[in-house]
Amino acid sequence: MAHLLREIYAALQNDSRRLAAMGIRAALEIVMIDKVADHGTIGKNVSKFLEAGFVPKASHQLFEETMIEGGRSRRNASQLRAHKRASRSVDGF
Repeated sequence: MAHLLREIYAALQNDSRRLAAMGIRAALEIVMIDKVADHGTIGKNVSKFLEAGFVPKASHQLFEETMIEGGRSRRNASQLRAHKRASRSVDGF
C-alpha cells in the first residue's frame, strides 16, 4: 500500500489527476477487500463494505457511484480512444 500511495502522490505532483484518481480507487479497493474480503466483483465488494458500516449512510450513493460508475466511465473512455485510434489506422490506408 505504501508504494501505491507514493505513486498517487507522484501523480498529483505531476498534475496527473486522472491517474491519481485511479490510484485512489485502487487503494480503496484494497482497503475494502482487507475489511470485508473479496466477493468477486467491485459491485459486491462495495455492497459488503457499505453493509459493514464503513461508510456513513448519507454517503452511500456517492461512494457507490464513485467506485462503480467511475470505473465504468474510465473503461468506456478507454474503449472510445481505442476505437478512434483504430478508425484513424483504417482511414490511413
